[in-house]
Amino acid sequence: MAGYRQTTESQTIGEQRFKVLLVEDNPGDARLIQESLAETAGDPFDVETADRLATALRRLGDGGIDAILLDLALPDSKGQETFDKAKAKAPTVPIIVLTGLGDEAMALKMVKDGAQDYVAKIDLNGSLLSRAIRYAIERERGDQQIRKFNEELEHRVHVRTAELEAANRELEAFSYSVSHDLRAPLRHIDGFARIVIESHGAQIGPDGQKYLERIAAAAQNMGNIIEDLLKLAQVGRQPLNLQLTSLGSLVEQVRSEFVTETQGRQIEWRLGTLPELQCDAGLVKQALSNLIGNSIKYTRPASRRSSKSDRSSQKALRPFLFATTEPGST
Repeated sequence: MAGYRQTTESQTIGEQRFKVLLVEDNPGDARLIQESLAETAGDPFDVETADRLATALRRLGDGGIDAILLDLALPDSKGQETFDKAKAKAPTVPIIVLTGLGDEAMALKMVKDGAQDYVAKIDLNGSLLSRAIRYAIERERGDQQIRKFNEELEHRVHVRTAELEAANRELEAFSYSVSHDLRAPLRHIDGFARIVIESHGAQIGPDGQKYLERIAAAAQNMGNIIEDLLKLAQVGRQPLNLQLTSLGSLVEQVRSEFVTETQGRQIEWRLGTLPELQCDAGLVKQALSNLIGNSIKYTRPASRRSSKSDRSSQKALRPFLFATTEPGST
């Protein structure tokens, strides 16, 4: 007869008891399972039975079940469908599949799909079934805790990502503001220097014109550096401006920018034949400027140093240079 009934009542105070829903349509098997669990030391199980899946689903909807003993072959449902509906109704309640002869393959599949364990009816005894239920409950509790931790971690990652995105937007706005404030006076320096050259060049003489040209060139170079630094700050959000670039030409450009800094220092430049590379010329030039500038900066005045750039140094630069290329490029 369809229905469920409670076969034992919780009597022991202070001891943990487990509410088990036995879904089994065979009265003999159901009675055997109940008797086996009743013989368990301490009798910690309260067993309710259901002989139809529909009855079991209604009971699961009321809550309070700690574990399910599930026969897959029921009058109103069979096989995978039985497990799927029970799992969907009570996803946090551990399911132990009861199998008959020849059902082991399907039981293993149920375990892969989320069942905590399976027990063959032919091997049923109180000790085995009690241990399976206890372990299933503990494993399910552990799985729930792990899922909870994962959800909390995902939430924290989401919050942290949102905070980082907001910080990046603020940094980007700040960078644009600073770059605008810096570029305006640089344009004034460059512009007025050229006005002086054009309007008063004859009065200030060749040396004065040369110094003014260096001021104008330095202002333009500073403007380019600011642009390259802004691009570097946005390198993760914007594509690089890749183009075939002569590394030797970049080195020569950088060297010419340090004419003033090298005065009074005995530096020997030895430039070998350098290759052409697919790279962002502005960013690579900035990197070379930093490397060469530091080399000059820490060279003692009036001491002889060799600043060398050739194919042997290319090997040291190669990891950095190729880090600026697109995936798949060589």
